[in-house]
Amino acid sequence: MYLDSKPVLHAVCNGTKFNAAWFIKEGETAQNIFSLFFRGWISIFGAPHRVTVDKQTNFASADFSVLLLAECAIVDSIAVDAHWSQGIVERHHEPLRRTYLRVRQEYDCLGEDNCLAIAVRAVNVTTGPEGLIPSLLVFGTIPRLALRPESAQEDSRESNVSRLSAALIARGEYERSVAEYRVKTAQSSRIPEFPREEDVIEVGAPLLVRRESAYEYGGPFVCAQIDGNQVEVFIPNMRGPARKQAFSIHNVKRYRSSPALQENLILAATTDDPWGEAKEKELQDLIQRGTLAPAEHVPSGATVLGSRFVNTQKTDGRMKSRFIVQGFRDPEGKATAVNAPTLSRYMLRVIFSITAIHGLELAYRDYSQAYLQSAWQLDREVYIRLKDDVQSRLRKGGFLVAALDPCAFYFGERESFSGGVGVVVDDILVFGQARAFQAEACVAAGLEHKGISKPPFTFNGIRMHQTQNELLTDQDAYIDRCFEAGIPSVETFEDFRSMRGKLMYLATGTRPEIQFAVAKLSQVTEESYCADHAKKLLGTAKYVNAFRVKLRYPRLDPKTLRLRVFADASYASNDDYTSQVGFVVFLGDASENVHYMHSQSVKAKQVAHSVMSAELLALVLAYDFAEAVANELKRCGFDVPIILGTDSKQIFDAIASSSILQEKRQMIRLLLLREGLQMRRISEIIHVPGIQNIADALTKQRDCGLWRRVLEYGKLADVFTARVFLFD
Repeated sequence: MYLDSKPVLHAVCNGTKFNAAWFIKEGETAQNIFSLFFRGWISIFGAPHRVTVDKQTNFASADFSVLLLAECAIVDSIAVDAHWSQGIVERHHEPLRRTYLRVRQEYDCLGEDNCLAIAVRAVNVTTGPEGLIPSLLVFGTIPRLALRPESAQEDSRESNVSRLSAALIARGEYERSVAEYRVKTAQSSRIPEFPREEDVIEVGAPLLVRRESAYEYGGPFVCAQIDGNQVEVFIPNMRGPARKQAFSIHNVKRYRSSPALQENLILAATTDDPWGEAKEKELQDLIQRGTLAPAEHVPSGATVLGSRFVNTQKTDGRMKSRFIVQGFRDPEGKATAVNAPTLSRYMLRVIFSITAIHGLELAYRDYSQAYLQSAWQLDREVYIRLKDDVQSRLRKGGFLVAALDPCAFYFGERESFSGGVGVVVDDILVFGQARAFQAEACVAAGLEHKGISKPPFTFNGIRMHQTQNELLTDQDAYIDRCFEAGIPSVETFEDFRSMRGKLMYLATGTRPEIQFAVAKLSQVTEESYCADHAKKLLGTAKYVNAFRVKLRYPRLDPKTLRLRVFADASYASNDDYTSQVGFVVFLGDASENVHYMHSQSVKAKQVAHSVMSAELLALVLAYDFAEAVANELKRCGFDVPIILGTDSKQIFDAIASSSILQEKRQMIRLLLLREGLQMRRISEIIHVPGIQNIADALTKQRDCGLWRRVLEYGKLADVFTARVFLFD
């Protein structure tokens, strides 16, 4: 076991449950461990008849066995990945650890060795999980323990007060650990799954073995020997003859080959299962495409992955089952490239804005089992055979990849722009004129799909409605699913984390006004979690459920388009004294109408040494993203100027004048903004009053009427006190 990240040699007597523990060095030799065990146990109590040890290098060495054999003690090594064979010692690890940490927390001045000794003594003089007092069985009496630390105040040594106080705390902590252990043991008892009655484990039989490091059964391997609860199997060796390896009998099971994979798969979709028809259709499609094929023999050493169905009911009432495999257990999965095209939320809003400005048509297409219609060349032998994929076909069909998001494609650029598509795995969002729809239809002609749908429809969790003058988006259906039975209570950190994830999904979608609240709650860890955090989370959830909004994308004047960007920062406002930075980007015209494009409220990843440094960092981050959006809009035929807004008078004056800042990083960021103005990438920089800066609500907890007006009416007033720009 480990205490304070240091290894500990822990010994427990099988009969009396008497404990002993000592700190050892990392990588200690077998001789030194034996010397420590000899001084602390054998020289006091005598040599035990048998010593059961973990299968570690120092314990399993011949030196350790020979040294103990000289004391007439036999060494027994447990099987591989069968730690419960050391059940007595394992059960005493956690109580000893908790007792030690409590003593260490209260009386750190005693030192780690003394704290460990006090913890071991508390375990030995207290009734254990088995109802035994180890000291009573070993010495015939229980050592006396002062009832109160005050009784030792007259002693000549002042340290006795701390020592006895620590002993009492340790004993109380151990008694609580024993009580909790007994309750858990009574509530649940682990019954090994294998071997089952139909599993006959015999010499020569093919077996699958379970390894904890890989979390699955591997094999098959040939059974070599059975010795009680241990089973030895032959492990192939590439450099020589096969070697024997011992496993617990509960970690092996009989291997059986499947003569007909299709029949076994389809068998899972029974008529009694309400999802049976959907499961059968999914499996039949997989088999017809050649994805699943019979495997009469599993290669030696192959990883056997588990699988299951994920059942969902579509908004139109259709029942759909998806057959998934536990790819995270694939040992080669980390070295395998995975292509999962998912359109980002900000690029989705760019598409909404372009569609609304041009008055383009919007549609949605869902491809059937898109990944199985792929043509990626595989680097290793697998059982899935793939064909041509959707993204490759889009590129071949004349679509150009967007720079801001590789899952967005345009059909034509600048003057020839006529539309595009956004890809989310097997779902396609199509927008544009008739030419773009015809090009996408040619791509879809060679693939199986479920047709094309016109608004209203749900894409990537967002419901879309299109009228003649505007495009509306909302996530009301998701909110209803989350809170259909009311706002759930938050009792544990798991409940807190689950609801926090749901609110984060809404904040990055159609509810940007709650981004700061969710960002602050995202900084809460299991160690720092308290009831106040749950109260704030429930307040945000109640607000979202009560105040329903639709993001509006009205028609804008293409001739007066401009990107309105606002940034703000809150210096050293987080619990760890880091700064919170936030910005928001809108696309608007000469009127107050705006399209919400993107916003962020995040902890600053760079150190800010002052309020001005934090504000300047937020403004540069906002400008960086705004310029990327402006380049995408330019590819779609819009030359859009950028207007940066800040409520920091220091930054505005520094940009407008030739001020020189002392800190180098601040000066570099300031020069970046000045260069943007000089090269006309930034049209103008405006100073906005703090109450009129909509980004202020992304760094501070406050009610913001500006966000409410944007969400309800799609309007944002153009207010500023000063501005700086270049003119010809």
